[in-house]
Amino acid sequence: MITILTFYEEGFENCKAIGELAIANREEYGLYHGYFQVVKTTPYGDATRFYAVQRLNYLRDNLLSFKTPFVWVLNITSIITNLEKPVYPVVQDNASSHVWMSRDVFNWNAGSFIIRRSDEAVEWLDRVLLETPNCINEPWHEQAAIITEETRNPFITEVPQRAINSYDERLYARQVSNSSQWEPGDLVLSLPGLPYGQRLDIMRYVLENERLPSGT
Repeated sequence: MITILTFYEEGFENCKAIGELAIANREEYGLYHGYFQVVKTTPYGDATRFYAVQRLNYLRDNLLSFKTPFVWVLNITSIITNLEKPVYPVVQDNASSHVWMSRDVFNWNAGSFIIRRSDEAVEWLDRVLLETPNCINEPWHEQAAIITEETRNPFITEVPQRAINSYDERLYARQVSNSSQWEPGDLVLSLPGLPYGQRLDIMRYVLENERLPSGT
């Protein structure tokens, strides 16, 4: 029913180890729910483009070929922390939508989102990708393009952040919020913007202990 797309770069320090851990985590999760996983590493298309733009290109070119009606795009530095909790209810609640995504403190976040296998979703990806050359000076090119496109042509169905993309806000010196702060039982812990070694340590700890390290 759902394919998890794992698309990442292996070249960074510790990224291969993170990839191995995340892929195994998602395979285990898939066994619980009958989900599939597709793994792809860069490069795809123009290798000079930001990896997440390459991911959108891959998704655009292959979306209609996936064997499931929905694809869950999940950053490699995110882990599934509740193996028994299905992600499918996110799409059930808005069954006619084509893209489901949450916002963080910076607006739309493409680190974890669900997209329908549909012509409408492909057309949305086309519009976003057309905008990405205008966003090369932004820290996250693809998210800036998504924000711009969504401002012009609303298309995304917003879901609560903790439904698919919880953070440990303490790591970013931000005020802890019930709408975003990871708690035991949440589906996903995302670790954006941290050194890869730190991310790997936290991912291992949480998977082994089912709680956050006390030092974070």
